[in-house]
Amino acid sequence: MLAWPVDNAFYLYILLLCVAAGFLIAWWQTRERRWAKALGITAGLAGLLFLLTLVVNTDRKEIERTLRTMARHMDANHVDQVFEHVSDRFSSNLMVGGATSTFDKKQLYAAARRAVRNHEVDGVSIKHVSVEMVTDSEALVSFSAAPVLEENTLLFPCEARFVKEADDRWRMTALQVFHPWHSKELYDIPR
Repeated sequence: MLAWPVDNAFYLYILLLCVAAGFLIAWWQTRERRWAKALGITAGLAGLLFLLTLVVNTDRKEIERTLRTMARHMDANHVDQVFEHVSDRFSSNLMVGGATSTFDKKQLYAAARRAVRNHEVDGVSIKHVSVEMVTDSEALVSFSAAPVLEENTLLFPCEARFVKEADDRWRMTALQVFHPWHSKELYDIPR
């Protein structure tokens, strides 16, 4: 019930700002107390909405938190923690070394271990997270990601699918990494 206002708080803030501006103008022109009270009530609603965004946990917030936790732990010492958030049903087509292959969880785990070791990855930077679609049991998320390396790197557009599993936790079931300039072309991940 409270998920919709929390997930769409930005739009509600814009609406409340417009309403507050109207009440402020009405009060400024008439100096009637009722407009000042209406302005106060609007500010109170904005404050209440802010508190709700801090307190209420929604599926969208949980998915974004899971994704950011995975990115933060993507280093040599924490790969196992990343894969706590990957479903045993993971299956995704990734291009590696010029060939498209279907990866399951074990293959992705081995590839992640190799990448962290061979390329000295110290995490993954995540930006522009957008939970595109959420139902009771699955979600589609788009985001930009870049491995944290010593040299500068590009942001890669990505899409991930998540499912809510029996233990009520969201886990990744698919991942696609796209070319930074050709956004719908799979990126060829080096071995």
